[in-house]
This record gives sequence, C-alpha cells and structure tokens, in this order.
Amino acid sequence: MKVYRTDEIRNVVLLGHGGSGKTSLAEAMLYVSGATNRMGKISESNTVSDFDKEEQKRGFSISTSLIPIEWEKAKINILDTPGYFDFVVPPLEGFWWQEGVEGVDYSDKSAFHWISVIRLPEFVTKTEFDWAVAEAARKKKLDCSAAEFLTIDEGQCVQIMHVGPFDDEPASVALMDEYLRANGYENDFSDTRLHHEIYLSDARKVAPEKWKTVIRHPVRKAE
Repeated sequence: MKVYRTDEIRNVVLLGHGGSGKTSLAEAMLYVSGATNRMGKISESNTVSDFDKEEQKRGFSISTSLIPIEWEKAKINILDTPGYFDFVVPPLEGFWWQEGVEGVDYSDKSAFHWISVIRLPEFVTKTEFDWAVAEAARKKKLDCSAAEFLTIDEGQCVQIMHVGPFDDEPASVALMDEYLRANGYENDFSDTRLHHEIYLSDARKVAPEKWKTVIRHPVRKAE
C-alpha cells in the first residue's frame, strides 16, 4: 500500500440538497480516476457510496461515505454526504415551564421544569423508537428508559432568533411580546403549550455572545 505524505492528501466534501447529483458526481470521479471500470447508477442500485440496502431501496444517501481515489500522485478522500434533512441530526430543543406561573418568569430560574427533545424523521414510528431504546440498552449498556416518543402539535406560534447568552433572553422575549401586541395577538401558555427553545449553536465551541437560540411562544388572537 502506498504511503502518502500530508501534502499529498486532499479531503473533498460533496455538499448539496437531496437529488442534486452528489453520488453521481462521486461515481464519475471514481471512473475518471480509474478506480472503477464502470459508472454506477442510482437507478440500478449499484453506486459505490450507496452500498447500504436502505439507501439502495430509497434511492438516496442516508449516511456519509468515504471514497478514496488517486489523481496525479495525490490521494483524494471524497466524502459523499446525505442531502435529505430527514437523515441529518436536528439541533437540540427544549420545552420549559414553571408551576403556577403564566408565561415565563426569568427572575426565578430555580422553578424551571424542562424536557429536552430532538425531532425525528416522519417515518420513525413508536415501534422503531422502542427498538432503538432496547438496542441502546443491549449494545451500549445505556439506560434510555426515561426517553419518550412524543407527537407535538404546537399550533400557531411566534418566534424570534435570539443571539447571545441565555441570561439575555428576556430582552428578545420583550421584542416578541411587543410584536404580538402591535398585531393583535397575545401569548397562549398552558399545560400543553410551552415556552420552546431551539439551540442552533454548540455551546462547547461557540462563545456565549454568539449563541443562536430560536425562542418560540404559543399565541392566539387577543380578546
């Protein structure tokens, strides 16, 4: 096996929406470089990167594939990524509430209750969810018994992109409330309609002043 120096290695990521031709481009690169003697076709379920049975059945990539080729004395690692949102892990989300408080009282964080959620693809059923929980316990020895499969219909809402630390959220909420009043709406919190946050930034890698959080509140027409 040939050993490549660092300056002889290139990593190329193919990015694009579903159906834009990433896998077909990877097939062409393999063929032109001489790594294969024919170009596979998605319609024939014989591409190099979509080797998984589920990918072949659905006709698109589900997971990222690594495809190494050689070109002009360099090694090029091609990463064929999935383009369908259903197979991209969504951001962490949270629903927050306080007992006996209408809306959100940011001055008393000790009273907060919360649940963390991650959106699942629509094709995932309760049966598949239960199987995944059981597999996590069997293979990884993880206790996921507290995980729940929830269907949430939020109804009419208003939301804002908050940029900055969580402690600064009241200022963004105030802007949202001002918008509601100006357009004839009001907040509509209840036991099932909660303060909702979607965390778009990785707090481990991004400075607090750059954190991006979608804040979403349930609303109704003002009486």
